[in-house]
Amino acid sequence: QFLYFIGCTQQAMAECTAAPPAAAPKTWDEAKIREAVTNVGLETGTGYVPVKAEYLRTRELEGTTDADGQKLRGQNKGKEREHIKIEGTGGKPSFDGEVNFMFDVLRHLKAVRRYPEWTGRRDRNEEAAAQQPAKPQPAAEEGDAAMPAADEPKEPAEPAPEAAPAAPSSGNEEPMRRERHNVVSYPVKRSDEPPEERRKRLFRDKLVVAPLTTVGNLPFRRVCVDYGADVTVGEMALAANLNATQKSEWSLLRRHKSEKIFGVQVACSKGFEASRLAALLEASEFSFDYVDINCGCPVDLIVRKGCGCGLWERRGRMRDVVKTLVAGQGRPVTIKCRVGPDETDPQLHKIIGEYASWGADAVTIHGRSRKQRYTKLGNWGYVEQCAQLTELPVIGNGDLFTLQGFEERRAKAPTVSSHMLARGALIKPWIFREIKERQVLDVRSSDRLEMLRDFANYGLSHWGSDEKGVETTRRYMCEWLSFLCRYVPVGLLEQQPQHMN
Repeated sequence: QFLYFIGCTQQAMAECTAAPPAAAPKTWDEAKIREAVTNVGLETGTGYVPVKAEYLRTRELEGTTDADGQKLRGQNKGKEREHIKIEGTGGKPSFDGEVNFMFDVLRHLKAVRRYPEWTGRRDRNEEAAAQQPAKPQPAAEEGDAAMPAADEPKEPAEPAPEAAPAAPSSGNEEPMRRERHNVVSYPVKRSDEPPEERRKRLFRDKLVVAPLTTVGNLPFRRVCVDYGADVTVGEMALAANLNATQKSEWSLLRRHKSEKIFGVQVACSKGFEASRLAALLEASEFSFDYVDINCGCPVDLIVRKGCGCGLWERRGRMRDVVKTLVAGQGRPVTIKCRVGPDETDPQLHKIIGEYASWGADAVTIHGRSRKQRYTKLGNWGYVEQCAQLTELPVIGNGDLFTLQGFEERRAKAPTVSSHMLARGALIKPWIFREIKERQVLDVRSSDRLEMLRDFANYGLSHWGSDEKGVETTRRYMCEWLSFLCRYVPVGLLEQQPQHMN
């Protein structure tokens, strides 16, 4: 009926623009109605308006494989997916300079997780020798010692010697199974570097990129390194997903060769989860410098799982997680926490002195409470008070956005050894260069555009240049732009510096 009405309308308009109607009434012609429907671009029975060919955007279609016969990235969910072709890439990620790939160690990690008696990777020659059938023994010749007959009495066997007492652990034992929770402890490789030198090398006078969920991806960290960041930390990874060998979660541990000091952050809730995670981290042989335990995430979903702030509020579980990760793998362990549940009654000063006895190498203090989340200003006076109560290096975090603000907070908290930047690095990544050069930088729009161009190139290298990779790069760039758009050029400010909260 709708199409019939449109056709009648078109015919009526054509008659109005033509010669004046005759005196005799005219009847509707069905052929003319169908002709009018076709002219307006409507096809009866299809229910849609086709786009004219001149407005169609043509895109080159690629096959399901490239020239080498390799399957292209992103074609796992359909046979006719369209892909954008970028010269020099072929659609596949190049992974230029990246390490820590899950597909290299997936089989090994699953074996460590499932079979407690797993003793590590075996050589291919050993596997081939084990699969060959045993050779038959040659018959005994004359003159050889005769074997005793089956019915002859055998001499009584000598009693077995008593078992010697267990020797102290040397760090090179075979994987052992703990009866509870079926957890594997893998051989631990530890460095001979003294703890004081290690802490000074990793956590003294450093500018750290905070672990930022979603936006703190590898391409963004590369941009921060280009502007002078000393330490980078990967996105928060859930221990439960890592223990399940979930590929997407292990990909958060990916590292680029330009990241000189790199830490992985994990969210764990129980000691047995930490034990299994430590065994998998040690078995993976991934490249990272330290493990950071998230005890400061205020998101309700994470807290209800017993991670983040939920772990910090359970001192016993937190102690078990820290000690287990320290004993189960060979890298330093750090703790990232807040001042407490409520800013009116901070509680961190009561417990921070115990972190060193648990085996931690450093502690990061976010100067806000769980209730504050990311609003209001951080309490750097309380951060300094807590830093004086521990012998560990303290990394301060909160409201670091400008050079002037950095100088004020460093003067207010001189005991803090390093500083971590989160939203300040998202809004103006060149803050690292500002702090190191001791001058305010008014970055031009052309330089900011070039920075986005670098991020796009890093993203296409990391996620791929096919349709899926381009969409992923665009998605994370748009999320970063939601922070980057808050920057106000220095020349437009009525009063310096610009404030974040």
